[in-house]
Amino acid sequence: MKQRYKIKHKGIDFVFKVINFIGYSYQYLTLRFLFRRPLIKNPKKILTIQLDKMGDVLLSTPAIKELKNNFPNAKIDVLVTDYSKEVLSLNPNLDKIIIYNSMLFFKKYRNFQQLMKNLGQISKLKKENYDAIIDLRADIRSIFIAWLIGGKNRISQDIRSGGFFLTHIVPYREIKHEAERKLDIVRFITRKRAEGRPRLEIYWLRKDEEYIDSLLQRYNIKNFIVIHPLTPWRPRAWPKERFAKVADWIVENRDLDVIFVGPENEKEEINKISSLIRAKETRRVHNFANLVTIKQLAALIKRAKLFLGNDSGVMHIADAVEIPLIAIFGPQDPRRYSPISQNSKIIYHKVDCSPCPQTKCNLKPSCMERIEVNEITQTIQMMLNQSI
Repeated sequence: MKQRYKIKHKGIDFVFKVINFIGYSYQYLTLRFLFRRPLIKNPKKILTIQLDKMGDVLLSTPAIKELKNNFPNAKIDVLVTDYSKEVLSLNPNLDKIIIYNSMLFFKKYRNFQQLMKNLGQISKLKKENYDAIIDLRADIRSIFIAWLIGGKNRISQDIRSGGFFLTHIVPYREIKHEAERKLDIVRFITRKRAEGRPRLEIYWLRKDEEYIDSLLQRYNIKNFIVIHPLTPWRPRAWPKERFAKVADWIVENRDLDVIFVGPENEKEEINKISSLIRAKETRRVHNFANLVTIKQLAALIKRAKLFLGNDSGVMHIADAVEIPLIAIFGPQDPRRYSPISQNSKIIYHKVDCSPCPQTKCNLKPSCMERIEVNEITQTIQMMLNQSI
């Protein structure tokens, strides 16, 4: 039986249904559905749209690679936000990264100046005359942007409304990992079946590795575990004091340093976690939140013995570099957002209300609070022993 895409927020789900009803009604009343364009079989210019933050953009890299593998001579551009451009820079499967900070997605950009800038960018992109515009998020906002740009084919899924703006709608048949769902959109064009598991990709330079070498030398760090203890979505965060207890256990029982990481704006919160450390060797616990860029963070995680973190973009970076990884899940559905590398473990306590809108939680204890410290330390012990 066909699986309906579940929108967690009931209000948004209702609005999307109303929009779709109006959009498709207009399409049928004007008979526009009779004039769908044939799908271009060998596109020469392709624009992919992924106006998301870091984690979702990383999950689009297998789809982008699939495009390049099947259309090696095509010019492939991508539309992304400032928040995630570094995730795709240096990617050999892309010709151009276009920064588009949409006022439809982020409150920060909801002003007249940004509106005029967005309209100017749309005008320039229309002149590119793309053969195919592929929205990998499958959201009415980015589909609407694709419609404004034009292009011969506009391809996505109608899972968050807006299918009436598309020339071709890719079927959504079942709940699956987001990397696979995005691949489905590309495979609609390539007509290729799935082969093997997808792999996330992030690239960095030799100078990034040299910087990490100097940083580790400066702090006299040789063997270490990387922990990302925070997340922009607070309901996804495991309690901070429990991360401190895990760091204590690592230092005292595994003779390893602990490096806490995160964006620069998480530095102070990580300092608070560090202050809870009770281990004698507190000098072996480090806060690198303001010391590394995204590229340098990838190079750092690649050298770690293990990564531990919440469901976040940083976790997906660890997944991309394919080191032993433990991901802590709660409000999100692991079937859609779990790490996909083979050497990864998910800690997840399924509750009736999960997945949820992630706005507030009345469950006591919450799904994240039900995960105990000893579950994490036992999993760390097992994975470290396996890698010896």
